[in-house]
Amino acid sequence: MAALSRSISGAARIRAYQHLIDTVQLLARFPIVPFDQNAESQYQRLRALRVRIGTQDLKIAAVALANQVTLITRNRADFARVPGLMIDDWSV
Repeated sequence: MAALSRSISGAARIRAYQHLIDTVQLLARFPIVPFDQNAESQYQRLRALRVRIGTQDLKIAAVALANQVTLITRNRADFARVPGLMIDDWSV
């Protein structure tokens, strides 16, 4: 969205909107997993273990654990602290 507001020329604006469309279409291919009771239980377990990462990252980890999925992240340093969490870094 920031790219859309920065685009000055017509050609740059058109490219920015095409990138937005491409991104939305790419993201639509991924399943969305909820923060549900299972995730809440995992979140509380991780809090009890005093896993030292940010609150939002802890919730993300809890959702991944509850759904037994691999978390794709560039933040390997923090998420590696979560016991049992499967992580993969696609940025390397």
